[in-house]
Amino acid sequence: MRIPRGEDIVELREHPSGTHAAGSDYRAAETGRRAVTAASLLSSNKQHWGFPPIAIAITIGSTSNHQPASLAPSDHCRHPESDHEVLDRMLSVSRATPQVRGSIIQPKAMPVSPLSIATPKTSTVTEIMVASPSGITPSAAVSDKTLCFELVELYFKYIHDQLHTLFHRPSFMLDLHEGSAPLVLVYGMMALSARFSSNSIFNGIAPMSRGELFANEANLLLNLRDVSLTSIQACVLLGAYSIVEGEAGAETVFYSAACRISNFLNLPDLPTPDPLQREIHIRVYWSLCMIDVWSSTGVDLPRLMDRRMDVPLPMNESTYLNMTRANNNHFDFILSPNREDSLIAQMIKLNSILLKVNDAIKSLTSDSNVTNIDETVSILSQELEAWEVELPANLRDTPSNLHSFAAQGLGRIFLAVHTGHYHYSQLLYYQYLDEVQRFPASPTAQVFARKCKENAISMSRIIDLANTTPGCDAKFNMLGHIIVITSSIFIHTLLFETDEAEIANARATLERHFNSLVALRVYWPGLEVCFVRLKTFHELCRKSMNTSYRMDRWMLRFLTEFARPINEKERDEDGHMDLDRWSFTSTAEPMAGPDS
Repeated sequence: MRIPRGEDIVELREHPSGTHAAGSDYRAAETGRRAVTAASLLSSNKQHWGFPPIAIAITIGSTSNHQPASLAPSDHCRHPESDHEVLDRMLSVSRATPQVRGSIIQPKAMPVSPLSIATPKTSTVTEIMVASPSGITPSAAVSDKTLCFELVELYFKYIHDQLHTLFHRPSFMLDLHEGSAPLVLVYGMMALSARFSSNSIFNGIAPMSRGELFANEANLLLNLRDVSLTSIQACVLLGAYSIVEGEAGAETVFYSAACRISNFLNLPDLPTPDPLQREIHIRVYWSLCMIDVWSSTGVDLPRLMDRRMDVPLPMNESTYLNMTRANNNHFDFILSPNREDSLIAQMIKLNSILLKVNDAIKSLTSDSNVTNIDETVSILSQELEAWEVELPANLRDTPSNLHSFAAQGLGRIFLAVHTGHYHYSQLLYYQYLDEVQRFPASPTAQVFARKCKENAISMSRIIDLANTTPGCDAKFNMLGHIIVITSSIFIHTLLFETDEAEIANARATLERHFNSLVALRVYWPGLEVCFVRLKTFHELCRKSMNTSYRMDRWMLRFLTEFARPINEKERDEDGHMDLDRWSFTSTAEPMAGPDS
């Protein structure tokens, strides 16, 4: 394994011709330099994306006279614009981007309280015209049944069961058709889904800008004095909208309200008129438990939900979708008693492991001495691997299973389950990317660092497969955060590995990852945070490869607090710690837990 040197370079450059470089000159024989394209933009869409075609090239080599690492253009690539400016324009929020009120790019001029408890007394908000040629308003969108049904269907297609599980799609669509669906929920769905619409009514409006007025309308209709399932669902919808807009504070307030209402109602045991409604209560309860794990971690606040083992897991998706309110004989309810064949149930099981993974990595930066981290990681590693082994054959990560679920309209849920598994695994093992550099002879560090990279490879594989499988295109916002973490693992391969095949694979993967981030960013203003993090991580690698992967408080935030921007200065101010206080076991004999 190559030992990193302070003079190693991480370079970013723009292709001189303005076309998209799928790669860069590879002249290892002459210069010892390895160049890798981490991203390229589609030239045909350069105006659509809002910035010119740029290719990121991460180059590792040696400089003469031990000059400090710097961002320098390649020999054949000179441009009057500095490389720092190129990087900033590409990754930072200072680039020319749509100015969306309420996003992290531009705060709301007149913030609306997320705890509004009064229904609107005037039609002020509904009279505000969306800046489109047709002048559509939120109320007009609801009145236009074709548009209304389209946006609600898009919500179920791209949001529901990926960010949360709140509704029974067939019965909600029936309520919508009959005009009895609560408007606060319809507006909340539209706020999240309008960005995906190809309806001509939105011509001239950037996808990420389309949801705000719908969200404002839902916010005004939310009445927290109505302590009910509808209020829980509305709070979750508005919380989801807040986080995709980069508003972490509003997100945690909405989610907290939803959790409190659920606990007050004792939602899992609330009397229901039929088995379908009980199953909805079960799914909403477990959805809140899952949200509580990643949302609380994302803002570093205590969790609000207690996991009750007496609450059954959700049933098989096909059984659930075939239920009706008219069936009161409980037959549908007991068709799947063990519920092991439910994708959502498997997602909940994984989320329970994530809770322990988050606690484990958080302990690394606590004030208490950590003496058994390798043992903890070994136990959690076995839990994650046992989850995978115990999966029913039809739920395992195989191309045929993905295609099968895609044919049922469940491909995106299947993808969400397995990306969750790979992401939680790479989080668990991430600390060993630094450990294996500092203690290269440690068998434990070697095994876990390898597992980290294997899960990153699996993550990239399933995302690539999903993107080429009809009905599986992933557009949920959390995928952006996951891609950034996975990309940083491939950057580790570029910096420290010597196997040319691994390096070539990392090069190609990083390019695909960046293209995925660019595509997702069209829809989600909050993904600006991901671009900032990628830039920040690049800067840290450029300054000091030896410490860029250290598990300190900054790295903990990088891995888990997806909702907040982080910068280099925070690491300088808060990142200093005794890196060896938790890793002395790495020089010991290998433990029995990990497989080699």
